[in-house]
Amino acid sequence: MNVTSPSLALLLLAAGTLQAQAPATPPPAPAKPAALEGFRFGIQGGLVSATTDSTKYLTDKKMGFVVGLQGTVDVLRGQRLRGRLDFTSFPKATVPTLHGGGGPEDDTISAMALGLDYMIFFAGRPEGGYWTGGAALTSWKQDASPGETKTHTSIGLATGLGWQFNRTFGLEGRATWARWQTNFRPSTIHNAGTLSLEASVRF
Repeated sequence: MNVTSPSLALLLLAAGTLQAQAPATPPPAPAKPAALEGFRFGIQGGLVSATTDSTKYLTDKKMGFVVGLQGTVDVLRGQRLRGRLDFTSFPKATVPTLHGGGGPEDDTISAMALGLDYMIFFAGRPEGGYWTGGAALTSWKQDASPGETKTHTSIGLATGLGWQFNRTFGLEGRATWARWQTNFRPSTIHNAGTLSLEASVRF
């Protein structure tokens, strides 16, 4: 049977109409944003060095260590609160005293800090690079021999940059600052500053 041109045109028109009436495939649903994390516990530790004059003097510029505990909770997407308990210690250093007879003195410097940090992730989600800033109640201790053991407690500040590799492991460079009174010119309140590089593991 021969199909004429008008018949072919009608068939093509009918096919186009049926195709137009077919339901369109719906677009894929957008991915749901990751849920906010609840409380998680972690540990951190690393190496620390002194950055202010009095701290450098009493530690003889030796490298120390810092270890601690942390607890984190997300407050907004890509933003997190972190509570920290840190212990910092420097090895014994023999330095000349600037008071009394001026003889040599063995100093062991340490600090305990309890603080709260705010973390902001640059990508808007809790992974990759971030900035952190916070404050801590910091108690510095100078154990001198011969001499007296001196402890001074003040509010300290902290700031840092870090990288969260995944939900568990992270790395952070951190600077801290506080005020303290020591046997180093004992009538003066000094700045106690440190710079540390710390790794963290969250459970």
